[in-house]
Amino acid sequence: MLKNTLFVILLMISSLFTACAEGYVSDIQKEDDTKEIRFSLNTEGGITMSPTRSSASLVGMKWKIFCFDDQYNYLFDQTGRVGDVTNEIKVSVTKGIIYRFLFLFATADNTFPVLTSGDTYWNLEAYSPQLPITDPMTMLVSKGEQDGTLRVAASTSLVQVTLAPRASRIVLQKDADTASDIIVNSVTYTDAVSSVPYAHIEPQHYNEYENLPVAAKTTYQCVPQGDGTCYILPDMCANSFGMNATLHITDPALGSQDIPVAVPVGLALNAGGGKTYYIEIAADAKGKVSATWATRVVPKTLKLATQNLWGKTTSVVLDYFDKIDVDVLCAQECSKLSESEVNARGLYIHTHSNNGQGKCSIISRYPFSGTTPNKYGVYIDLGEGIVVLVMNCHGAFYPYGPYQLNGIEYKGYPGTDDVDYVVRVNKEARQDMV
Repeated sequence: MLKNTLFVILLMISSLFTACAEGYVSDIQKEDDTKEIRFSLNTEGGITMSPTRSSASLVGMKWKIFCFDDQYNYLFDQTGRVGDVTNEIKVSVTKGIIYRFLFLFATADNTFPVLTSGDTYWNLEAYSPQLPITDPMTMLVSKGEQDGTLRVAASTSLVQVTLAPRASRIVLQKDADTASDIIVNSVTYTDAVSSVPYAHIEPQHYNEYENLPVAAKTTYQCVPQGDGTCYILPDMCANSFGMNATLHITDPALGSQDIPVAVPVGLALNAGGGKTYYIEIAADAKGKVSATWATRVVPKTLKLATQNLWGKTTSVVLDYFDKIDVDVLCAQECSKLSESEVNARGLYIHTHSNNGQGKCSIISRYPFSGTTPNKYGVYIDLGEGIVVLVMNCHGAFYPYGPYQLNGIEYKGYPGTDDVDYVVRVNKEARQDMV
């Protein structure tokens, strides 16, 4: 009897050890735990910085992916070259983990930064093309969240990566009637940034991150290309009045001159990566030449919808988003939305909770370039220098006019056919919010 009992105990212990060992092996080494994510490169999105948003070939460019955990700790990187067959990159990850990916693309003569074990995202420090820049494709980076990373769940199969140049494009435009004969020999930029701290963070977001290194400033000359184009690194305004630039020109009538570029009242340039800015050159009736910073507005269509989701799941919401085919969805009562799943679809999302009325989310096909101080709204970057402010709020859910006018008492507000009373109390309840 004792032998049988001991045998059973030993068998149980052996089985338990085997089960634990198998469980450990399955957690660490099981093949099914590995997931392949395919990153599809978006070559539209204005990476050529041209008004037509024409596509550009990435074939032959080198790429490097940095992978971090959700706390920005460095995990691994992967390198390669864009091939002739497909603009798609495959990465193997472990299921059940949220990752952050940063994509860098460079021309063949560019060197990528290096991270090692124990480093974090912030160890990338300054990485950007060097002045002067002659090729806008010198370096492209992924446009994800404000820090440039794509936050992706390992359960995802396909993610679209939108790329943006680190360079900013400046176009010199001469007035055809008064300045067509003027030759621009070069342009001097004063206090221009010579390196970009954490090159994947746009300048307007620098104040949201602590302990960033100070950008090195320099004065340098740029010789415009044949079409009157120069490239600079993205930077905040040198001062509150805009970027300092001087044109060195040859006027057939008056000879060589230095022309400062004026900034119109109310215009402050925030030179972001991948954006185009203009300098207009003209002469007055007496032949005096002047130059002014200018902006261009390219007509765009933005399709927007608003919907109270009533707690619908992420998959239902994303199917709805695709079905109605909008660019932006303002959603209310969206407590079950998973931001990581939305990001994994290549979309952008901002969520806030206002005045205890439940969560509100803004889902967008375009990236965000900032949020309002109260978090109710986001600035959506449509490209070509166009930024749209979208606000999304949920008003107080009582008093509820439709209930009242249908004779239903709700939250202490009586049912009634007094329309004036219903309109008045509903306005009063929501006016402070507005």
